[in-house]
Amino acid sequence: MHRTHIRTSSPQGMYPISVRYLIPYSELLNLFLRRWLDISVIHSFSIDHWKLLIFEPTTSSAFIVDSIRKGKSEESYLISKLILSGFERNFTWTVINCYQQPGSWECSYMLIKHMWEFVETIQHDFINRKWNTQEKTSGEKIESMVIDLMERWIKEVFGVRT
Repeated sequence: MHRTHIRTSSPQGMYPISVRYLIPYSELLNLFLRRWLDISVIHSFSIDHWKLLIFEPTTSSAFIVDSIRKGKSEESYLISKLILSGFERNFTWTVINCYQQPGSWECSYMLIKHMWEFVETIQHDFINRKWNTQEKTSGEKIESMVIDLMERWIKEVFGVRT
């Protein structure tokens, strides 16, 4: 049986009590199918792993950026089946060769890394500049990336130099 909703809850401490959300896949995917955005990026998460999905509605292309690929093919991902069955529109799915995480817990950091690289350097020429590696990223590289991103974020949001 396919899940029809993304189940999530608010981060601990964000509200006085935990708030749970059920986000229908159909509502989320409707944004892409109506072509309200030329190229759109969303995150897709299951109980234990985050991955990046990039949709290009004008060409009906979809790309999966998964930091724990481990031999998965396009057919291994539930989202491709949900889109086809829910909207009677088929996307051409491609699993991108991307940086791989070293362990089992780093997927949120890898998602941020891939999103940041996409926004900063890849999005305007995606076909020619997309990732093409399966290099494992070390814990030191992840830590360095987090520090760099936080410094940049603080500077952008608050105008404060760290």
